[in-house]
Amino acid sequence: MKVLPENLEPYMRFISFMLKYWNSSLLEYATSQALDRENGPTDSQSFEQSPEELVEDLKKMGPTYVKLGQLLSTRPDLLPTEYRRALSDLQDNVESIEFMVIRGIIQEELQADPYTIFKAFDEEPIASASIGQVHKAVLYSGEEVAVKIQRPGIEKQFIEDIKTLEKIIDLAVKHSEITRKYAFKDILQELQQVLFKELNYHIEANNLITLHQNLIHYENLMVPLPYVDFSSKRVLTMQFVNGKKITSVPVFAMRPSPKELAHELVGAYLQQILKDGFVHADPHPGNVHYTFDRQIALIDLGMVANISKNMQE
Repeated sequence: MKVLPENLEPYMRFISFMLKYWNSSLLEYATSQALDRENGPTDSQSFEQSPEELVEDLKKMGPTYVKLGQLLSTRPDLLPTEYRRALSDLQDNVESIEFMVIRGIIQEELQADPYTIFKAFDEEPIASASIGQVHKAVLYSGEEVAVKIQRPGIEKQFIEDIKTLEKIIDLAVKHSEITRKYAFKDILQELQQVLFKELNYHIEANNLITLHQNLIHYENLMVPLPYVDFSSKRVLTMQFVNGKKITSVPVFAMRPSPKELAHELVGAYLQQILKDGFVHADPHPGNVHYTFDRQIALIDLGMVANISKNMQE
C-alpha cells in the first residue's frame, strides 16, 4: 500500500512553512480580521515574523505561493499595512532570470534570435514577477515595446504545487470542519484555472485586444495592444507603457484632476462588470500605471473575469 507521495520535497516545504506560521500572532491577526473578531490582535502590535521574512519565505516556497503573496498584498482586510507594503514587492520585484536563458526562450518560441526580431533589446528587465519578466525592446518599425517572457519550468512547478495543495486539502477536509466550511477545495480549483490561463500568453493577447476595444472611448485610460506576430504561448510582445505604478505617483501631481481620473476609472470598471461582462480581474498597483501621457494604463490581462447576464442583473 502506497502511503507517501513519490516526491516528498514540496510536502516538506509546505509543512515547514505551516509549522512556522500556524501558531503565529500574524496568522491569528489575519484570522481575527477575516472573522471580524473585536478582541483579536491589533494592527499596531509586533509579530514574530517580520514583513521581509514573510516575503522571503514565500519566495522560497515557489511561484504559486509568490502569486498568493501578490494577492495578499491587496488585502487590507487581512494583513497590517507594513506586511502588505512588503508583499507588494512580489508584484514586480522577484529575482530575475539571466538574459542568456531569456534569449533561449525567445529563440525557441519565435524561431529567431531576439536581435534578429528586434532592432534593440534591453538585457536588463524592467520588471520581474512570479510567472515572467518584462524587457523593453524596439521593433525595426521604430515602435517601443514591452516583451514578457515566461519563466522556464514554471508550468511544471505550478502543477507540482497544485497537486501538493490538493492532497493536503483533501486530508484537511476529512478532519477539519473549518476547511469544509470555507470551501478551500473550490478556492484551489479556481486558483488552478486562473494560473493555467495566465500561463498561456495567447489568451492574454486576446484579452488585451478585447479590453482595449471595450474601453477605447475613455480618453484618460489606455490598454496596450499586443503584437501577435511577435508573440507566442510563452512570449508576449505589446505596446510599451511609459509610466509608473499608480501608487508611486503623488496624487497632487496627476492631471487631469485626480477626482476626474478616479471617476473615469470607476466608470470603466462599472462598464466592464455591468455591461461588457469582461473584467480586468487583477488590478493591484503593479498592473495599474500612471503614464507620462497622463493616462491610467491597465496592464497584465492574464487574469480576467467573465460575468454572466444573470450575475450582472
